[in-house]
Amino acid sequence: MSKQALICRFMGVRLHEKDLCWWINQKWKPKGDYNIQLGSRGFFTVIFAHKDDKDHIFEGDPYFYNSIGLYITYWRPNFAPEQEDFKKVQVWIRLHSLHVDYWNKRILEAIENQLGVFIKASDLTIQGKYTTYARLCVYMDISGPLPDHMELIHKEVQWKKTIDYENIPFRCRTCRYHGHLSHNCTANKPQP
Repeated sequence: MSKQALICRFMGVRLHEKDLCWWINQKWKPKGDYNIQLGSRGFFTVIFAHKDDKDHIFEGDPYFYNSIGLYITYWRPNFAPEQEDFKKVQVWIRLHSLHVDYWNKRILEAIENQLGVFIKASDLTIQGKYTTYARLCVYMDISGPLPDHMELIHKEVQWKKTIDYENIPFRCRTCRYHGHLSHNCTANKPQP
């Protein structure tokens, strides 16, 4: 199952299986069949018949149900929803106008390991088809402030590159939980 499954959770809403299937068919449009396993705390596992569907979806744009972001991670053994604190998550980042000398997997991995743990570069980044930006996935701690840039040095030339984060789960400033913004927080609403 591990090669063809993703663990997901909409950050702030729990959907029934019927609604999840509708959303998956509308947004992800998988080519093959899939199964959904519902878990605790709003987590669900999607097991795809084709590994290509899983890879395509994981590398896709950030996903939302209305304005609610989707937390998505690779399946892993012994996953325990009650232990997920969303302090460390998989994040897609973009590094724009990266010098051509940096466009190889080993160097991209070294760059990403400065932010967290390198997971992968998108297929288009590895192929070098579009060099507008490098798109990389890194497992990183988002509990504190995130760097807005990084400095790269090559042959004694130094660049300062802005980091664009694609899919950081929303964090409420009131209750500190991910998945909604402060103006939607139930802690701010009067109790009946």
